[in-house]
Amino acid sequence: MKFSRRRFLQTTAVAGGGLFFCPCGLGAQAPAGAAAAGARRQVVVGGQRVRTIDMHAHVFIDEAWPLVKDFPQTDKAMASLGASTMAIDQATMDRRFRLMDQMGIDVHVISVHPSQFLYFLEPDLGARIVKMQNEKIAALVAAHKDRFVGFGNISLQQPDLAVQQLDYAVKQLDLRGVIVGANVNGGELSNPKLD
Repeated sequence: MKFSRRRFLQTTAVAGGGLFFCPCGLGAQAPAGAAAAGARRQVVVGGQRVRTIDMHAHVFIDEAWPLVKDFPQTDKAMASLGASTMAIDQATMDRRFRLMDQMGIDVHVISVHPSQFLYFLEPDLGARIVKMQNEKIAALVAAHKDRFVGFGNISLQQPDLAVQQLDYAVKQLDLRGVIVGANVNGGELSNPKLD
């Protein structure tokens, strides 16, 4: 059976996985009147407490930066993400959990920031970085199972490699799906080479 985008989307939807397209920026702040620090705000709908899931939460895998900083295509703003709310050091994680509690968010679906898609990389380096990113995300999820689920990254510029990376991310690392950019090196996602 030929594997098409349509079949892929049907399969991931049935499998409970996810595919998330991201044209984003990040800037979460607690809303006015959020719960006091230390208390998790409860979200109630129809008298029932509901579990809230933020589908759009990024982390910065800083080990990728030294490997890509000298490429002209690299978004140089990525250098500052290690000092942002996307960092994965303990102090930043503690702050993230406090903000999640204040906003009434039970779970973040974490993924790399779009500047870390790195679709311009050649296959070997791209594969190395994606594997590192996905394994880091899986480790964060494993360490905080009650607060995180993960989306992986894939080398979308190399469709055959991307399929292998998706398989590894979902079947071996237990990530829920992948996040992809809105274009690949300026090309549309509808390009038949991405089928």
